[in-house]
Amino acid sequence: MPRRSTLTAALLVALALAACSGPDPEAPPVDTSRAPIDDVDTSTGEAPDTTDDGPTDALAHITSCDQVAALTGGLTDGLTLVDPSVDEWGFACLWEAPDATDLAEVRSIEVIGQPFDLRGSMTTPADIAAGGVLTQIPDATLEQAGGIAYSMRLGDVVSALAVTIQVPDAEISVGGGGWAGQTAGLDETAAVRIATAVLGL
Repeated sequence: MPRRSTLTAALLVALALAACSGPDPEAPPVDTSRAPIDDVDTSTGEAPDTTDDGPTDALAHITSCDQVAALTGGLTDGLTLVDPSVDEWGFACLWEAPDATDLAEVRSIEVIGQPFDLRGSMTTPADIAAGGVLTQIPDATLEQAGGIAYSMRLGDVVSALAVTIQVPDAEISVGGGGWAGQTAGLDETAAVRIATAVLGL
């Protein structure tokens, strides 16, 4: 499976820290042990979830990061591709400014695609609203395909934008990072446009 780059990993860690809170350190331990109870029907009557979360062929047409770069609307122009990964598990493409001598020149663009069956685990608008960290991005084309897009912005000095696009058979992550509030020219609309182009929507 493609690995996530430093930029995306940092965003995901920050999201996890913001969205999750630990247990109350002063709360007493709870005894969850119980004696077994015989002859009790614990079935819910609901059919088991048999949704397959395995790989799909949604991104089989992507065979190189050059293909992905061509769909970024020029955002990768002047950047260098770093450690690309493309295989049956998807792709991970990261472009960075080569040999930047000024902080204003530091920027990066990242696009990651993971082709998995997400029908049983897609993020919902309710999830986004409840977390209070992410922002849903409306897009008619994506919604017609049963998908959803959401974003997260971090930092004022070193800035980053991470956008996640989910459809039932794949997830695309698009990230941009830069200096002093700049995210390498990437905004939410451009990120969704890149993802839908990658998906062929």
